[in-house]
Amino acid sequence: MDRLKNAIHYVIHAANSEKLELGATQLLKIILFSDVISFIRRRRAITGATFVKGKYGPVPDGHDAAIKALQKQKRIKRSQPAQKGESTRYISLVGPDLSSFTPDDLETLRKVTREVCENYTAAMISDLTHNDIWKMADLGEKIPLGAYFPRRVVPSTPEQIGETRAELEAMGYRFMDSAPGDARAA
Repeated sequence: MDRLKNAIHYVIHAANSEKLELGATQLLKIILFSDVISFIRRRRAITGATFVKGKYGPVPDGHDAAIKALQKQKRIKRSQPAQKGESTRYISLVGPDLSSFTPDDLETLRKVTREVCENYTAAMISDLTHNDIWKMADLGEKIPLGAYFPRRVVPSTPEQIGETRAELEAMGYRFMDSAPGDARAA
């Protein structure tokens, strides 16, 4: 849970530092999309969280406990909405613990934070995660990260792999080089 807690804190801190509007829904979607992107690029998620069906979309299991722990430790605080219908906001009170993250992890979290905060309302970003798998899952049921990959067909030929890589690179994703002799490298 520490990686999830620290990622949540980093996203809040990054949004505050860049004066971006970050609501609770956007925060949880940033964590989801950052983990999906990291899994695609590096074959591992940033937070290691399990995602489950929440009432309004997939959420990282344990996110409530992580946020409460950050509040109890006085690392973040929750701002109360001024008016009915406004979203919950969080304020970072101290710098986040970055010790468990790589520079790529932090870059992914920062880029996704900026993209989501600048271009998506809570409703818009939620709609992107309400796919068939989310709809079929029971409340609290685990949803695999693969359910949110931008491409459903797994490329199997060198040409398809190259096309998929080119598409993802055009969207701004970078890839780590495969280890020498890696049978998966194309």
